[in-house]
Amino acid sequence: MTTTTRLLLALLPLAGYFGLLGVLYSGRRPHVVAGPVDFGCLAFGLGGLIAFGPLGGLIVNIVFPRPNLPAWLAMASLVGLLAMMGASRARTRFVVYNVSGQALTDAIGRVMEAIAGPVTATLHGYEDAKGRRGVTVEIGPILGWGIVSAHGEAPEALIDAVRSSLKARLDAPRRIRASLVTLWFGLAGATLTVLYIATILMARADIRAAVRKIGG
Repeated sequence: MTTTTRLLLALLPLAGYFGLLGVLYSGRRPHVVAGPVDFGCLAFGLGGLIAFGPLGGLIVNIVFPRPNLPAWLAMASLVGLLAMMGASRARTRFVVYNVSGQALTDAIGRVMEAIAGPVTATLHGYEDAKGRRGVTVEIGPILGWGIVSAHGEAPEALIDAVRSSLKARLDAPRRIRASLVTLWFGLAGATLTVLYIATILMARADIRAAVRKIGG
């Protein structure tokens, strides 16, 4: 596998992930994303960088006597397997983008009351009156996101019910966070710029020779 191909596989998915975040923050409404989907997008964005970047190159050179195409495919398969394991663990949570912490917490409280009846507010979320099941809410105030996780009895069923009901309760228009939109689209553009410059450099024989010399 050529170094240019590795650069494309490492940086294009990352740029796409940054662009996706820019889209999620550019709308006037919050976006509710299921946990496995959110983790899958993150794994797609970072997986190429891990598998085909410096870390992946180091592992391939240590494990395999010849860093040929099958070796790189084995590395990519390992990263994919780890991503699948992580996605299965994300089944009991979901992520909300482009939302304020107070709006999300209040909406979760109303949704839990509608689903489970009277609820008790806890330090980080809500539980039903008998304490058999509940949700926790983790807020990222600077980047405007929230992670909602279910615990107790049948957490997967609870998180599905909360996510479905929450979408309607977070339907109110809101101000666009222009700074975050600029951040994520800017990172996407910067990643593509780095890829473009690196591709041009790798077209030079002396640069390719130097990369091969250091183990690239």
